Amino acid sequence: MFEKVFHWPIDLHLDLAALLIALLGAAFSVGAWLNQRRVSQASIRIERDNDLIPWINSLIDIIVEAEFLLRSWTPTLDEREFLAKRNASLAKIAAAIDKGRLFFPDFARDVVGSAKPVAAPASHKAILDLLVEIYDLLNTSIPDVTSLTETRRDLLVKKRDLVRWAQDEVQVARRGQVIKLRHENM
Repeated sequence: MFEKVFHWPIDLHLDLAALLIALLGAAFSVGAWLNQRRVSQASIRIERDNDLIPWINSLIDIIVEAEFLLRSWTPTLDEREFLAKRNASLAKIAAAIDKGRLFFPDFARDVVGSAKPVAAPASHKAILDLLVEIYDLLNTSIPDVTSLTETRRDLLVKKRDLVRWAQDEVQVARRGQVIKLRHENM
């Protein structure tokens, strides 16, 4: 019995040490899981951005094409030719809106609408609404010098808004941080 009492503090110390090691292991495991989850979520966001960037690039090309169409108009230009080119630009914008539904299925200015409530953040709906505004802007423009100047100015403002939205949506700094995280975890 004297032996058990003498060893009792040693057994307690060993049990406490084992408990401490187990707790440290659990904490390390939870920390590693949280870090992996964060990297995984960031990777999913990067993959989405990688799909979104080509669509944004095509939007910029379409809007710049429409901008140059408006710049090229002169009172001596054939109205039929102008309307044909404008309609081609409108068709490209309409297709871009429909392609954008892959990323943002619901938006405020949707003509068709949806039976389900719109749950996307306002920033997600803003880009398709902006494209509809650009479509309407070009669709109602009648070739005369005064209205074309205003339309061109409005188009430039909307193009700037689109680029600003794209910069917010696809944050370059965030992409760099994810790459850094991946390298740290290797």
